[in-house]
Amino acid sequence: MYSLKKMLRDIKWFCKTWLLFRDRGKNETAVIMLATPTHGNLGDQAIVYAEQQFLKEKFPNRKIIEVPNNYYVSYPNIVKKFIYSGDVIIIDGGGNLGSLWEHEDDKITSIIQKFSQNKIIMFPQTCYYDESNESQLRKEKNRIAYNQAADLTVMLRDRASFELFREIFPMVNAIFIPDIVLSLSPSLEQQKRDGIMICFRQDKEKRISDCSQERIREIFNGKKLVEFTTIVDRDVGSRTRTAELEKKWNELASAELLICDRLHAMIFGLITKTPCVCLDNVSKKVSGTYEWIKKSPYVCVVDSPDDIKVAVEKVSKAKDNEWIFQYPFEKLNNIEWGSVR
Repeated sequence: MYSLKKMLRDIKWFCKTWLLFRDRGKNETAVIMLATPTHGNLGDQAIVYAEQQFLKEKFPNRKIIEVPNNYYVSYPNIVKKFIYSGDVIIIDGGGNLGSLWEHEDDKITSIIQKFSQNKIIMFPQTCYYDESNESQLRKEKNRIAYNQAADLTVMLRDRASFELFREIFPMVNAIFIPDIVLSLSPSLEQQKRDGIMICFRQDKEKRISDCSQERIREIFNGKKLVEFTTIVDRDVGSRTRTAELEKKWNELASAELLICDRLHAMIFGLITKTPCVCLDNVSKKVSGTYEWIKKSPYVCVVDSPDDIKVAVEKVSKAKDNEWIFQYPFEKLNNIEWGSVR
């Protein structure tokens, strides 16, 4: 029975969603950033921020509408009512394709299925499937969904992901291009660098043991060690994203060295010119992304804790801290973005 409580809840979310779309004209198509994160992972938030910077420059006179994740996950059918067939759907980049983060992969697949007749563009992702039977079933499910999309473009941010994706989904337009956060050049406060920041994963992506983490800390015994994290314990959205990111970038820019195993900690190190030594994660997205920036004199990826001392000497001696990664925007601009009008 359709209860009054459910009806009022649906009306509430319909009105909330209407507020997101209220400023566009009746027949005006738009760029829709769909299901953007609201959690405190600032790596994911930096991806959204960088995507918005690019899209605003790409479409200076077009509406760019951000639909937060909770809107889509809770009421996908209400969101769908506000999206036109001519809208371009944007799916965030990240490390979400495949078997590692099942819920995120399922969400991406559901978006592709629900908006299969729209142009869909997915920003740079990591693609990773393990060898389990469940993973093989996931491949088949996703292959069916992706192949039914009328106009799907997927960007992959590391060579292994690109090759794997092309092998599994040969009918999908795949583009090899770096993580979009590498396109940023944040303005930073002038401050003296002091101390060594440590940033290690504590989730299913971590590859180095707690014991190895302690060994790494012992390498810097007697030095000022500061725990650094790219996670904040609060929700982050369109209103607070920029401030949270700028605060985190300036925090990192106060360090003389960063030791980490998180991809976006490494990227934050690069864009804040902070000398950084990084170890890989389970999906190898760290080393995969490093291939794009390996000419940087102040960022280095190592295979094991035993290699850290030599790497620290290398990045600490680097004098060319003005080295800037030239993001290949031409690859983004060469994508067929559709006739948004």
